[in-house]
Amino acid sequence: MKQIIVATDFSTCAENAMRYAIEIATRMSAEITVLHFAHPTQVVDNNVWNAYFMEDLLEAKREALDSWVAKFSYPDLVIKSSCQVDFLPSGITEHIAENPSDLLVLGSTGASGIAGILGSNAASVVAHTLLSTLIVPIDAVYEDNPVLVFASDLKPISSQNADILRTFVDTIRAEVLDVLHVCPDNDTQPKTEQEQQLQAALGDMTLTFNYLNSDDVADAIGDFINNNDIGILCTIAHQHTFLHRLFHRSRVKAIVQQMVKPVLVLHG
Repeated sequence: MKQIIVATDFSTCAENAMRYAIEIATRMSAEITVLHFAHPTQVVDNNVWNAYFMEDLLEAKREALDSWVAKFSYPDLVIKSSCQVDFLPSGITEHIAENPSDLLVLGSTGASGIAGILGSNAASVVAHTLLSTLIVPIDAVYEDNPVLVFASDLKPISSQNADILRTFVDTIRAEVLDVLHVCPDNDTQPKTEQEQQLQAALGDMTLTFNYLNSDDVADAIGDFINNNDIGILCTIAHQHTFLHRLFHRSRVKAIVQQMVKPVLVLHG
């Protein structure tokens, strides 16, 4: 993991995401690229005067971005920046296509936790960008040795996601990966084979397995989050449509609003 992207709108929320990115980058000798996008609708008419205005706007935005980045100067840490006219999701997607990257770090607004990105640009970015994304709530504080919970359907994970998980666990110095699996209420069969497959994929990482019985995956995970002291929640976007369900369930939204911990979203 050598290239980390941070998207900023110069807010306090973005500053907290940047601090997280710096902690990760310094531990991995990675570079950070900070992206800021001027919204295209700031200039809606296509005429010569708006062209001049856009150039002035971009120049002002670039100066603001340079000033913002300068606040985060650290020895031996390379921080680059880029300012473009685009929508956030499409701008990030285009940047990734032209500049291979390993991790996207986004700040979340609103109450905190997953609920903070409901209905926001961040939710759209997570849905459309096939890049591992760390969503950092505004109140989250970086910690070493956090409890990392991997909400999984126990299906085989890709070698790429296995590498990301191993690297992430090493970076944040988590001692154990807690695997959380939700089974239907009528499912009491042991999952020994799936446990062994996941353990083999993740190598010598220490895993603990937690099983919940529920016919509602999102509710069960929300309850687990609320009732346990976890440091970071990790999930794979395609598995049990976890994010989609959280984004559309009022009860779960109420639960995760109390959470001030980051969420790592993998794809695959």
